[in-house]
Amino acid sequence: MADPAAPRPRRIWRIVLVLSLALNLAVVGLVAGFALRGGKQGPPRAFDLSMGPIGQALRPEDRRAIASAIRQNRDLRPERGKPALFGVEDMIAALRADPFQPEDFAQSLKILEARQSKMRDAVREAVVAQITAMSDAERAAFAERLQDAGRKRN
Repeated sequence: MADPAAPRPRRIWRIVLVLSLALNLAVVGLVAGFALRGGKQGPPRAFDLSMGPIGQALRPEDRRAIASAIRQNRDLRPERGKPALFGVEDMIAALRADPFQPEDFAQSLKILEARQSKMRDAVREAVVAQITAMSDAERAAFAERLQDAGRKRN
């Protein structure tokens, strides 16, 4: 006879999937935080933030200018006294809660998604501003590098 206190396999897989999602989101948050702080000195080697071939086609000085613009964006900075990865603590607490409350976990995901959306918007605005500031010749060279980067991905 099966032990009625033993967790059902379906529940275990749900917990494993939730933990995997949480870990993935934490990694995304760490990468975004590293990009906001600037990382090592010198030109950012892979300032990408999901920009794909666009990030690869930008010159190091363009990536540096975009990173600087994002770091200066006050809307992306955590509030004083709050950790840089705000929302993660709430997610961890929701994951550890007994009994597990899906609504609390879903709310913590919404907070992280809103933060990521702000980051994407800031990156897009900074890239558009940087490309707008380019001369016609610089934009043509960028278009050529972008085309080359697209070919390399295929």
